Amino acid sequence: MDTLQVLINFLNHAVLELYIMVVWLRLWLPLVNANFYNPICQLVVQLTDVFIRPLRRFLPRLMLFDLPVVLLLFALGFLNISLTAWAEYGRFFNIIGGIVWTVGTLLQHLVSLTTGLIILRVILSWLKTTATGSQMMQQMGAIYSVMYQLTEPLLRVFRRFLPNTMMIDLSPLIAFFAIQLGQLILIRPIVGYGMVLALS
Repeated sequence: MDTLQVLINFLNHAVLELYIMVVWLRLWLPLVNANFYNPICQLVVQLTDVFIRPLRRFLPRLMLFDLPVVLLLFALGFLNISLTAWAEYGRFFNIIGGIVWTVGTLLQHLVSLTTGLIILRVILSWLKTTATGSQMMQQMGAIYSVMYQLTEPLLRVFRRFLPNTMMIDLSPLIAFFAIQLGQLILIRPIVGYGMVLALS
């Protein structure tokens, strides 16, 4: 792998994949009726509007199914695996395999984002009890409210099947393991099949 490939591979994994998670958030936030006056939500909108606004001229928004965001997400995912194929394997791929690989990879990014949000929510819930100063509490409260809105619908599902331990909420831990198991059983085979199909 030459220097250019190393650089592109680094930018692909360090920058592009992080931005894909931001676009996932843009798609996810309206689904949980997030407060878009929240500074975190405002940041997500500002980071993604540069691409989404031009797309809105041609693509409608169908209720909660935001076509411009979906198209941007898929385009970034396709670019992500294209750069991976070129930087790591030295070639490009056939379209059908690339589509399967893209879908699997985007689901992997969603898993990484979801587990990260759950972990961040747990950490913030601990810190909220020890934080001092009104400004710090306000900032943490803004972040935590978004984390809560994004993760609570998922955790609520697992909480229904868990005993009421009162002091300890085990739903984040169970959700974490369930998501990782789903990735292992379902998503990794999709990625693997897509890669084989794309590079064969």
